[in-house]
Amino acid sequence: MSAAGLTDGRPSAGFKRVFGWYARRLVRKRFAAIRAMPGAMDVLCAIGSHDGPAIVAMNHSSWWDPMIPCVLHPMTAGERGVFAPIDEAMLRKFRFFARCGLFGVEPDSPASLSRLADYSAREFAREPRSTLWITPQGRFADVRSPIVLRPGVGVVAHRARGPKVAVLAVEYGFWTEQRPEVFLSARIVDAPSEASARGWHRAIEASLSSACHDLADAVMTRDPARFEMVFGGAGATINPVYDAMLRARGQGAAIDVRARRAGVR
Repeated sequence: MSAAGLTDGRPSAGFKRVFGWYARRLVRKRFAAIRAMPGAMDVLCAIGSHDGPAIVAMNHSSWWDPMIPCVLHPMTAGERGVFAPIDEAMLRKFRFFARCGLFGVEPDSPASLSRLADYSAREFAREPRSTLWITPQGRFADVRSPIVLRPGVGVVAHRARGPKVAVLAVEYGFWTEQRPEVFLSARIVDAPSEASARGWHRAIEASLSSACHDLADAVMTRDPARFEMVFGGAGATINPVYDAMLRARGQGAAIDVRARRAGVR
C-alpha cells in the first residue's frame, strides 16, 4: 500500500506474460477481428521503440478497454515496462491486476491528480523505458460523446522527460460477422508549443478527438479496405457441424456484401 492507503502496482514479468496470454485468447474468442486504420500499428511500434517515457491515451467506452493494451503492447513493445491507473475499488476487488502493473487511484478524489502524477514520475524515474496506458476521460463515455479529458494526463506528460505520446481511438461494432469487431486508430501527439501541463492536455484532447472522429467515419463505411487486419477476419462461423457442411459445398458462413458496397442492385 502507498502512504495514502492506495494500492501500488507489484508487476511480475511472469504473471504479465500469463495474463497477457489469457487476455489475447479471450479477445480472439469474443471478437471476430481487430482492424486498425493504416499507420496505427506503426504508431504503437514507435511508442514501443522509444528510448524514454511513453504515454498512450485511449478513449474509454467499454469494459473491454483494459484488454486491448494486453493484446497490442506485447505485439508492439516486447518486454518494455508498462503501468496503468485503475479505480482503487476495482483493484481491491481484483487484486491480481496489481501484478500486471496497475496501481490504484480514486477518480473522484481531488488527490487523484497528484497521485497519478507522482506515481507516474516515480515509475518513469525507476524505469525510463516504460509506457503509461491511460483512459483520461476517467469514466465510461459513449464513442459519440465529445472527448473531455480529466487534467491528469497533461500533468504526467509535462513532468516526464522527453516523452513520446500517442492517442488510441477504439471502437467496438458489428459488421457482417456473428461476433463484434474491434476498430483502432492511433496517432502521435506532437509536443505543444505551450510547454505546460495545460498545453499537453489540449494537444492530447484534440488528437484523441480527431482520431475518434476519423475512426467513426471509417467504421461507418463498413469497408475492410479502410483498415489493416491485426488478427482474425478468417470468416464467420455458425456451428462446427454446419460450418463443415458449408465448406464441403465450397461455401462459407460469411455474408458477401461486396456487390451491395459497389452499388449493384
